[in-house]
Amino acid sequence: MKKILLILCSAIMTMAMVFAPAYAEDDICNSISHDVLNYQTLCGGGGETELQGNVKNILNTVYFWVAIIAVIVIIIGGVKYMTSQGD
Repeated sequence: MKKILLILCSAIMTMAMVFAPAYAEDDICNSISHDVLNYQTLCGGGGETELQGNVKNILNTVYFWVAIIAVIVIIIGGVKYMTSQGD
């Protein structure tokens, strides 16, 4: 019974985390006036500065290379594990 309850709660929490942000953003942006301070920051549409674009590009490049390195390390670890013959 506890396992079923745990699985059910996990499924509900996962669904809440997946779908709640999309609904929350729509509600906030539709319910506030465009004159509100920081409207562009909250709801977008303000564009990004050159510095923000450069930082975003640098971070995307770093994330890409970190992901590639992580995959390579996982593959190497798996090969070592499979060839260790129990040692």
